[in-house]
Amino acid sequence: MDMLRKTRAEIYLDHIEHNLNAMRQTMDKHVKVAAVVKANAYGHDIVKVTDLLLQNNVDYIAVATLQEAVQLRKKFAQAPLLVMGYTPDDQLPFAVDLSITQTIFSLQQGELMAQRAKTTAKTAKVHVKLDTGFNRLGYQDHQLALEEITALADLEGLEVEGIFSHLALNSVESDEKQFQQLTDLVAKLANRGVEIPNKHICDSIGAVAYPHYHMDMVRLGALLYGYCSRPTSFELKPAMTLRTEVSMVKTIDSGQGVSYSHLYTASAPTSIATLPIGYADGPPRNSWREGQVLVKGQRAKYAGLPCMDQCMLDVTGLDVAVGDEVILFGRKGDQELPLNDLSKWCGTNKNELLTRVSPRVPRVYYRNGTIVDVVDYLES
Repeated sequence: MDMLRKTRAEIYLDHIEHNLNAMRQTMDKHVKVAAVVKANAYGHDIVKVTDLLLQNNVDYIAVATLQEAVQLRKKFAQAPLLVMGYTPDDQLPFAVDLSITQTIFSLQQGELMAQRAKTTAKTAKVHVKLDTGFNRLGYQDHQLALEEITALADLEGLEVEGIFSHLALNSVESDEKQFQQLTDLVAKLANRGVEIPNKHICDSIGAVAYPHYHMDMVRLGALLYGYCSRPTSFELKPAMTLRTEVSMVKTIDSGQGVSYSHLYTASAPTSIATLPIGYADGPPRNSWREGQVLVKGQRAKYAGLPCMDQCMLDVTGLDVAVGDEVILFGRKGDQELPLNDLSKWCGTNKNELLTRVSPRVPRVYYRNGTIVDVVDYLES
Protein backbone atom coordinates (compact mmCIF):
# COMPACT_ATOMS: atom_id res chain seq x y z
CA MET A 1 0.00 0.00 0.00
CA ASP A 2 1.38 3.37 -1.03
CA MET A 3 1.42 5.52 2.12
CA LEU A 4 3.21 8.46 0.51
CA ARG A 5 1.42 11.78 0.92
CA LYS A 6 -0.10 13.35 -2.14
CA THR A 7 1.40 16.56 -0.82
CA ARG A 8 5.01 16.24 -1.93
CA ALA A 9 8.07 18.04 -3.24
CA GLU A 10 9.05 16.77 -6.66
CA ILE A 11 12.77 17.29 -7.25
CA TYR A 12 14.46 17.04 -10.63
CA LEU A 13 18.04 15.85 -10.17
CA ASP A 14 18.98 16.50 -13.78
CA HIS A 15 18.05 20.16 -13.26
CA ILE A 16 20.61 20.47 -10.43
CA GLU A 17 23.24 18.88 -12.67
CA HIS A 18 22.30 21.23 -15.50
CA ASN A 19 22.60 24.33 -13.30
CA LEU A 20 26.01 23.24 -11.97
CA ASN A 21 27.44 22.38 -15.36
CA ALA A 22 26.01 25.47 -17.05
CA MET A 23 27.66 27.68 -14.43
CA ARG A 24 30.93 25.80 -14.81
CA GLN A 25 30.94 26.67 -18.50
CA THR A 26 31.15 30.36 -17.56
CA MET A 27 34.12 29.89 -15.19
CA ASP A 28 37.84 29.48 -15.73
CA LYS A 29 38.89 25.86 -15.45
CA HIS A 30 41.05 26.48 -12.37
CA VAL A 31 38.17 27.89 -10.28
CA LYS A 32 36.88 25.38 -7.75
CA VAL A 33 33.26 24.88 -6.75
CA ALA A 34 32.11 24.72 -3.15
CA ALA A 35 28.57 23.39 -3.41
CA VAL A 36 26.39 24.73 -0.59
CA VAL A 37 23.98 22.19 0.92
CA LYS A 38 23.12 23.93 4.19
CA ALA A 39 19.55 23.91 5.51
CA ASN A 40 18.85 20.44 4.13
CA ALA A 41 20.24 21.49 0.74
CA TYR A 42 17.79 24.39 0.61
CA GLY A 43 15.01 21.91 1.30
CA HIS A 44 16.05 19.42 -1.39
CA ASP A 45 17.59 16.87 1.07
CA ILE A 46 21.18 17.26 2.18
CA VAL A 47 22.23 13.62 1.75
CA LYS A 48 20.59 13.06 -1.63
CA VAL A 49 21.92 16.31 -3.09
CA THR A 50 25.42 15.84 -1.65
CA ASP A 51 25.60 12.41 -3.26
CA LEU A 52 24.61 13.92 -6.60
CA LEU A 53 27.12 16.77 -6.33
CA LEU A 54 29.99 14.48 -5.38
CA GLN A 55 29.19 12.37 -8.43
CA ASN A 56 29.58 15.61 -10.41
CA ASN A 57 33.03 16.24 -8.91
CA VAL A 58 32.49 19.41 -6.92
CA ASP A 59 35.56 20.39 -4.94
CA TYR A 60 33.91 21.08 -1.59
CA ILE A 61 30.61 20.44 0.12
CA ALA A 62 29.80 23.51 2.21
CA VAL A 63 27.42 23.65 5.17
CA ALA A 64 26.53 26.18 7.85
CA THR A 65 26.93 24.10 11.01
CA LEU A 66 29.15 21.37 12.38
CA GLN A 67 26.05 19.26 12.99
CA GLU A 68 25.29 19.31 9.26
CA ALA A 69 28.86 18.29 8.50
CA VAL A 70 28.75 15.43 11.00
CA GLN A 71 25.54 14.16 9.40
CA LEU A 72 27.31 14.10 6.04
CA ARG A 73 30.51 12.55 7.37
CA LYS A 74 28.50 9.54 8.54
CA LYS A 75 27.36 9.01 4.94
CA PHE A 76 30.40 10.20 2.99
CA ALA A 77 33.64 9.13 4.63
CA GLN A 78 36.00 10.92 2.24
CA ALA A 79 33.97 13.94 1.14
CA PRO A 80 35.68 17.34 1.51
CA LEU A 81 33.40 19.17 3.96
CA LEU A 82 33.57 22.85 4.91
CA VAL A 83 31.68 24.40 7.83
CA MET A 84 31.17 28.06 6.91
CA GLY A 85 29.54 29.16 10.17
CA TYR A 86 30.43 29.44 13.84
CA THR A 87 31.38 26.39 15.87
CA PRO A 88 31.73 26.73 19.66
CA ASP A 89 35.21 26.13 21.05
CA ASP A 90 34.22 22.94 22.87
CA GLN A 91 33.04 21.42 19.57
CA LEU A 92 36.10 22.26 17.49
CA PRO A 93 37.89 18.99 18.39
CA PHE A 94 35.08 17.06 16.66
CA ALA A 95 35.89 18.85 13.40
CA VAL A 96 39.49 17.71 13.69
CA ASP A 97 38.56 14.14 14.58
CA LEU A 98 36.21 13.86 11.60
CA SER A 99 38.49 15.64 9.09
CA ILE A 100 36.01 18.49 8.64
CA THR A 101 37.39 21.82 7.46
CA GLN A 102 36.32 24.53 9.88
CA THR A 103 35.86 28.27 9.52
CA ILE A 104 37.66 30.21 12.24
CA PHE A 105 38.32 33.87 12.97
CA SER A 106 40.65 33.91 15.99
CA LEU A 107 44.07 32.61 16.96
CA GLN A 108 42.52 30.89 19.98
CA GLN A 109 40.27 28.78 17.77
CA GLY A 110 43.23 27.74 15.66
CA GLU A 111 45.29 26.86 18.71
CA LEU A 112 42.53 24.61 20.04
CA MET A 113 42.33 22.79 16.73
CA ALA A 114 46.11 22.51 16.41
CA GLN A 115 46.34 21.04 19.90
CA ARG A 116 43.75 18.41 19.02
CA ALA A 117 45.52 17.66 15.76
CA LYS A 118 48.82 17.02 17.53
CA THR A 119 47.27 14.65 20.07
CA THR A 120 45.45 12.67 17.37
CA ALA A 121 48.13 12.74 14.66
CA LYS A 122 45.76 14.48 12.28
CA THR A 123 45.87 17.71 10.30
CA ALA A 124 43.32 20.36 11.19
CA LYS A 125 42.22 22.27 8.09
CA VAL A 126 40.72 25.74 8.44
CA HIS A 127 39.38 28.59 6.32
CA VAL A 128 39.76 32.00 7.95
CA LYS A 129 36.81 34.40 7.70
CA LEU A 130 37.43 38.08 7.11
CA ASP A 131 34.70 40.67 7.68
CA THR A 132 34.85 43.19 4.85
CA GLY A 133 31.51 44.90 5.44
CA PHE A 134 28.82 42.27 5.82
CA ASN A 135 29.23 42.66 9.60
CA ARG A 136 28.33 39.12 10.50
CA LEU A 137 31.28 36.81 11.22
CA GLY A 138 34.99 37.27 10.69
CA TYR A 139 37.92 39.46 11.61
CA GLN A 140 36.81 43.08 11.67
CA ASP A 141 40.30 44.31 12.60
CA HIS A 142 42.38 43.48 9.53
CA GLN A 143 45.69 44.31 11.18
CA LEU A 144 44.84 41.83 13.91
CA ALA A 145 43.87 39.37 11.19
CA LEU A 146 47.26 39.83 9.53
CA GLU A 147 49.12 39.12 12.76
CA GLU A 148 46.97 36.19 13.86
CA ILE A 149 46.80 34.49 10.46
CA THR A 150 50.59 34.73 10.28
CA ALA A 151 50.71 32.99 13.65
CA LEU A 152 48.12 30.43 12.58
CA ALA A 153 50.25 29.49 9.59
CA ASP A 154 53.09 28.55 11.95
CA LEU A 155 51.02 26.25 14.19
CA GLU A 156 52.02 22.62 14.01
CA GLY A 157 49.15 20.40 12.89
CA LEU A 158 47.09 23.28 11.46
CA GLU A 159 46.70 23.97 7.75
CA VAL A 160 45.33 27.37 6.78
CA GLU A 161 43.79 26.09 3.58
CA GLY A 162 41.47 29.01 2.84
CA ILE A 163 40.61 32.63 3.47
CA PHE A 164 37.29 34.18 2.51
CA SER A 165 34.71 36.88 2.95
CA HIS A 166 31.07 37.47 1.96
CA LEU A 167 29.75 40.21 -0.29
CA ALA A 168 26.88 42.33 1.01
CA LEU A 169 25.78 42.91 -2.61
CA ASN A 170 24.73 46.42 -1.73
CA SER A 171 26.24 48.13 -4.78
CA VAL A 172 28.97 47.61 -7.34
CA GLU A 173 31.09 50.18 -5.51
CA SER A 174 30.73 48.64 -2.05
CA ASP A 175 31.27 45.14 -3.44
CA GLU A 176 34.50 46.32 -5.05
CA LYS A 177 35.66 47.79 -1.73
CA GLN A 178 34.97 44.47 -0.01
CA PHE A 179 36.85 42.53 -2.67
CA GLN A 180 39.76 44.94 -2.42
CA GLN A 181 39.95 44.52 1.36
CA LEU A 182 40.26 40.77 0.97
CA THR A 183 42.88 40.96 -1.78
CA ASP A 184 44.86 43.59 0.17
CA LEU A 185 45.11 41.27 3.16
CA VAL A 186 46.01 38.33 0.94
CA ALA A 187 48.85 40.41 -0.56
CA LYS A 188 50.14 41.40 2.88
CA LEU A 189 50.11 37.77 3.97
CA ALA A 190 52.00 36.78 0.83
CA ASN A 191 54.65 39.40 1.64
CA ARG A 192 55.14 37.53 4.92
CA GLY A 193 55.45 34.23 3.12
CA VAL A 194 51.93 33.06 3.95
CA GLU A 195 50.34 31.65 0.80
CA ILE A 196 46.75 30.45 1.16
CA PRO A 197 45.54 28.22 -1.68
CA ASN A 198 41.77 28.74 -1.50
CA LYS A 199 40.67 32.37 -1.60
CA HIS A 200 36.96 33.03 -2.13
CA ILE A 201 34.35 35.76 -1.81
CA CYS A 202 31.56 34.89 -4.27
CA ASP A 203 28.27 33.23 -3.47
CA SER A 204 25.89 32.40 -6.32
CA ILE A 205 24.98 36.02 -7.00
CA GLY A 206 28.57 37.21 -6.75
CA ALA A 207 29.76 34.44 -9.03
CA VAL A 208 27.25 35.48 -11.71
CA ALA A 209 27.68 39.24 -11.31
CA TYR A 210 31.45 39.39 -10.89
CA PRO A 211 33.42 36.77 -12.85
CA HIS A 212 36.59 38.73 -12.05
CA TYR A 213 36.00 38.02 -8.34
CA HIS A 214 36.03 34.24 -8.71
CA MET A 215 39.54 33.95 -7.23
CA ASP A 216 40.29 30.27 -6.43
CA MET A 217 36.78 29.10 -5.56
CA VAL A 218 33.12 30.12 -5.68
CA ARG A 219 30.37 29.05 -3.29
CA LEU A 220 27.30 28.00 -5.27
CA GLY A 221 24.08 27.67 -3.31
CA ALA A 222 20.71 28.87 -4.63
CA LEU A 223 21.99 28.76 -8.20
CA LEU A 224 22.35 24.98 -7.99
CA TYR A 225 18.66 24.69 -7.19
CA GLY A 226 17.62 26.95 -10.04
CA TYR A 227 17.58 30.48 -8.65
CA CYS A 228 19.65 33.64 -8.91
CA SER A 229 18.48 37.23 -8.52
CA ARG A 230 20.91 38.40 -11.21
CA PRO A 231 20.51 37.58 -14.92
CA THR A 232 22.50 34.56 -16.05
CA SER A 233 23.89 33.88 -19.51
CA PHE A 234 22.29 30.43 -19.40
CA GLU A 235 18.92 28.99 -18.50
CA LEU A 236 18.44 28.14 -14.85
CA LYS A 237 16.14 25.20 -14.21
CA PRO A 238 14.34 25.22 -10.82
CA ALA A 239 14.74 21.80 -9.25
CA MET A 240 11.69 21.67 -6.94
CA THR A 241 7.95 21.66 -7.52
CA LEU A 242 5.67 21.67 -4.47
CA ARG A 243 2.35 20.03 -5.25
CA THR A 244 -0.72 18.51 -3.65
CA GLU A 245 -4.24 17.43 -4.63
CA VAL A 246 -7.73 18.77 -3.93
CA SER A 247 -9.28 16.98 -0.94
CA MET A 248 -12.79 18.50 -0.99
CA VAL A 249 -14.95 20.88 -3.05
CA LYS A 250 -18.04 22.63 -1.67
CA THR A 251 -20.26 25.62 -2.39
CA ILE A 252 -20.87 28.31 0.23
CA ASP A 253 -23.53 31.00 0.19
CA SER A 254 -23.08 34.73 0.02
CA GLY A 255 -22.08 36.09 3.42
CA GLN A 256 -20.43 32.88 4.64
CA GLY A 257 -16.85 33.10 5.83
CA VAL A 258 -13.90 30.76 5.42
CA SER A 259 -11.17 29.82 7.92
CA TYR A 260 -10.11 31.59 11.12
CA SER A 261 -11.72 34.96 11.90
CA HIS A 262 -13.60 34.80 8.61
CA LEU A 263 -11.11 37.18 7.02
CA TYR A 264 -12.52 35.93 3.74
CA THR A 265 -16.28 36.27 3.27
CA ALA A 266 -18.10 35.24 0.11
CA SER A 267 -19.91 38.05 -1.72
CA ALA A 268 -21.87 35.56 -3.85
CA PRO A 269 -22.30 31.78 -4.02
CA THR A 270 -18.70 30.54 -4.12
CA SER A 271 -16.93 27.24 -4.84
CA ILE A 272 -14.32 26.41 -2.22
CA ALA A 273 -11.62 23.76 -2.70
CA THR A 274 -9.76 22.44 0.34
CA LEU A 275 -6.14 21.33 0.05
CA PRO A 276 -4.28 18.96 2.43
CA ILE A 277 -1.33 21.32 2.85
CA GLY A 278 -0.82 24.08 5.40
CA TYR A 279 1.79 26.38 6.82
CA ALA A 280 3.35 23.49 8.77
CA ASP A 281 4.30 22.04 5.38
CA GLY A 282 6.02 25.18 4.17
CA PRO A 283 3.79 27.77 2.44
CA PRO A 284 3.64 30.87 4.67
CA ARG A 285 0.42 31.78 6.42
CA ASN A 286 0.48 35.26 4.89
CA SER A 287 0.40 33.85 1.35
CA TRP A 288 -3.39 34.16 1.38
CA ARG A 289 -3.47 37.92 0.92
CA GLU A 290 -2.17 37.98 -2.64
CA GLY A 291 -1.13 34.38 -3.24
CA GLN A 292 -2.31 32.08 -5.96
CA VAL A 293 -1.85 28.43 -6.88
CA LEU A 294 -2.30 26.42 -10.06
CA VAL A 295 -5.28 24.04 -10.19
CA LYS A 296 -5.23 21.97 -13.36
CA GLY A 297 -3.21 24.75 -14.94
CA GLN A 298 -5.59 27.51 -13.86
CA ARG A 299 -4.70 30.13 -11.28
CA ALA A 300 -6.84 30.24 -8.15
CA LYS A 301 -6.64 32.53 -5.13
CA TYR A 302 -6.65 31.56 -1.48
CA ALA A 303 -9.89 31.86 0.43
CA GLY A 304 -9.07 32.86 3.99
CA LEU A 305 -6.13 32.13 6.23
CA PRO A 306 -4.18 28.93 5.57
CA CYS A 307 -4.37 26.59 8.56
CA MET A 308 -1.51 24.55 9.97
CA ASP A 309 -2.41 21.50 7.88
CA GLN A 310 -4.91 22.66 5.26
CA CYS A 311 -5.84 25.66 3.17
CA MET A 312 -8.77 26.72 1.04
CA LEU A 313 -9.11 28.18 -2.45
CA ASP A 314 -11.78 30.15 -4.27
CA VAL A 315 -12.31 28.04 -7.40
CA THR A 316 -15.55 29.64 -8.56
CA GLY A 317 -15.96 29.21 -12.30
CA LEU A 318 -13.27 26.56 -12.53
CA ASP A 319 -13.85 22.88 -13.26
CA VAL A 320 -12.31 21.41 -10.11
CA ALA A 321 -12.82 18.02 -8.48
CA VAL A 322 -11.35 15.96 -5.65
CA GLY A 323 -7.99 14.54 -6.72
CA ASP A 324 -7.10 17.34 -9.12
CA GLU A 325 -3.46 18.35 -9.00
CA VAL A 326 -2.49 21.66 -7.40
CA ILE A 327 0.93 23.30 -7.78
CA LEU A 328 2.01 25.62 -4.95
CA PHE A 329 5.17 26.57 -6.83
CA GLY A 330 7.28 25.12 -9.60
CA ARG A 331 6.64 23.50 -12.96
CA LYS A 332 4.81 20.38 -14.12
CA GLY A 333 4.87 19.87 -17.87
CA ASP A 334 3.83 23.15 -19.47
CA GLN A 335 2.24 24.41 -16.23
CA GLU A 336 4.32 26.77 -14.10
CA LEU A 337 3.86 28.97 -11.07
CA PRO A 338 7.27 30.55 -10.46
CA LEU A 339 8.61 30.55 -6.91
CA ASN A 340 9.53 34.16 -7.53
CA ASP A 341 5.82 35.00 -7.73
CA LEU A 342 5.13 33.35 -4.39
CA SER A 343 8.08 35.12 -2.77
CA LYS A 344 6.69 38.50 -3.90
CA TRP A 345 3.21 37.69 -2.60
CA CYS A 346 4.67 36.68 0.77
CA GLY A 347 7.18 39.52 1.06
CA THR A 348 10.17 37.22 1.40
CA ASN A 349 12.87 35.61 -0.74
CA LYS A 350 13.00 32.34 -2.62
CA ASN A 351 15.55 30.71 -0.31
CA GLU A 352 13.30 31.09 2.71
CA LEU A 353 10.40 29.45 0.91
CA LEU A 354 12.54 26.52 -0.24
CA THR A 355 13.95 25.89 3.22
CA ARG A 356 10.50 26.14 4.80
CA VAL A 357 9.34 22.94 3.07
CA SER A 358 9.04 20.76 6.15
CA PRO A 359 10.20 17.21 6.90
CA ARG A 360 6.67 15.87 6.74
CA VAL A 361 6.59 16.63 3.01
CA PRO A 362 8.08 13.64 1.14
CA ARG A 363 10.69 14.34 -1.51
CA VAL A 364 10.16 12.47 -4.78
CA TYR A 365 13.19 12.45 -7.10
CA TYR A 366 13.03 12.45 -10.89
CA ARG A 367 15.64 11.96 -13.55
CA ASN A 368 14.64 12.43 -17.19
CA GLY A 369 10.99 12.43 -16.17
CA THR A 370 11.14 9.13 -14.27
CA ILE A 371 10.92 8.66 -10.49
CA VAL A 372 14.26 7.30 -9.27
CA ASP A 373 14.00 7.68 -5.49
CA VAL A 374 11.82 8.85 -2.61
CA VAL A 375 12.83 10.35 0.73
CA ASP A 376 10.07 10.22 3.34
CA TYR A 377 11.37 11.56 6.65
CA LEU A 378 8.37 10.22 8.56
CA GLU A 379 8.64 6.70 7.19
CA SER A 380 8.86 4.24 10.08
